[in-house]
Amino acid sequence: MYNLFGESIVAKYTINPAIIHNLFPKKGIIQIGSDAGFVIFDPNKVLYIDSGHSHSDNNPYENMIVTSMVESTILRGEFLVNNRKFVGSSRGQFIKR
Repeated sequence: MYNLFGESIVAKYTINPAIIHNLFPKKGIIQIGSDAGFVIFDPNKVLYIDSGHSHSDNNPYENMIVTSMVESTILRGEFLVNNRKFVGSSRGQFIKR
């Protein structure tokens, strides 16, 4: 990935991908006029991934142990995931690039 704004977690997972996909500054930054979503995660959570919700016979993450876990996701001021439970509805918007 391009090293546009350094190696911080914010740059790595928000700003740089938005720039690479030509969505910056509409996405990828918290500022007036931008459309921000928030993810709250626990960097110390250890999780074993089984087959999960997938009905596919091929899951590249099956039987892996990972660290970090998304606890909540907020989109346009509403929780989509709260305490690891889906509580929202899909309300995606097409953004022309």
